Amino acid sequence: KTLLQQNEGYDVRVAAVFDRAGNTYAGAEVVASFVTKDTIDLIRPRVSLTDPRDEQRGLATDIFARVAFDEPVDPVSVSSSTVTLYDYSRGRNITTDISLSDDRLLLNLQPIDVLLPLGR
Repeated sequence: KTLLQQNEGYDVRVAAVFDRAGNTYAGAEVVASFVTKDTIDLIRPRVSLTDPRDEQRGLATDIFARVAFDEPVDPVSVSSSTVTLYDYSRGRNITTDISLSDDRLLLNLQPIDVLLPLGR
């Protein structure tokens, strides 16, 4: 992973890209300019909210779990090896669809397997 330089200007340029069918991008070149800040982010992200809450009981077996962070997380770090839903009744991780919101602050876990009632 390469970090950009501090307090430096950059351009993202898009010109001749193709879609899956081989069609060429139809617009003029797009240029998006930005400047990095003058400090490096050394603060680790923290979980600011979980839904369901820790130790919450009596939930339906078709839950959709969410984890909110206090700062955007790197989407490359979000995978089935770093985010799991553990089923104490079966003694294993539940297969889930994991997605990250566009602002990278909210992690969503949708179980693919059926959850058993009366889990821990």
